[in-house]
Amino acid sequence: MKLSNNKLTVYSLKLIPPGEKVEIIYFTKETPFIKQLRNLGLKEGTIVEVFGKDFTGTKFLLKLNESLIALDNELINSILVKPLVNRYLALKEKYAYDLLTGCLRRDYAEEIIKKALVQPPVSIGLADIDNFKAINDSYGHLCGDLVLKEVSRILQNNLRKSDLVVRWGGEEFLLLFKRTTLDLAFRICDRIRRAISEKDIEYDGKLFKVTLSFGVYDVPPLRPMEVLLKEADDALYQAKKTGKNKVVCCY
Repeated sequence: MKLSNNKLTVYSLKLIPPGEKVEIIYFTKETPFIKQLRNLGLKEGTIVEVFGKDFTGTKFLLKLNESLIALDNELINSILVKPLVNRYLALKEKYAYDLLTGCLRRDYAEEIIKKALVQPPVSIGLADIDNFKAINDSYGHLCGDLVLKEVSRILQNNLRKSDLVVRWGGEEFLLLFKRTTLDLAFRICDRIRRAISEKDIEYDGKLFKVTLSFGVYDVPPLRPMEVLLKEADDALYQAKKTGKNKVVCCY
């Protein structure tokens, strides 16, 4: 038996293989024996390990801490559980995203990027908010946070479903363009650049604008990610050095 809703999928304990850890979610029956199990500590929210059947094949063994609890085979179908791996995946998904910007976190995204790089054509871009320190110095760090949120929103709204945006550090973002040539990546970045430069940002009753500089690189196959990032970073440096608010490609 498997039950699910938008938030949770639970399984009958009977379906869980030996060696798996699960969280007890719900008892579909309330019997005197269930009450005894609760008194032993086997209740909703408890983490147990499925030990398997006993040597007679008539009892189902659960390991709770260092104790084994034997249950009738008929009973285990009425105990609904969530595999502990689901909790791990939920936490992993939660912490995959930067809390401030909603972009992927760098430490989570690096493995995704490495896998994408071996399937060309791929392009990467590094984007940096121009004069960000001056914004923080002039308006304060709360304003800086607002700018990061607004820039992130525009970045995400202007990317395709196959693209990724990562908060790479501070005010810098990495863009990953799968199955994308350098020319197309340039056009996407330039569209984002224009959208950000045209946006009025309001803070404390004042309106101001921000701009982004981009360095874009067309990824050749079989190159270490560190080398590729340096090429994109060099292109970003050129964009900064030659006036900012522009997209520079590295060929």
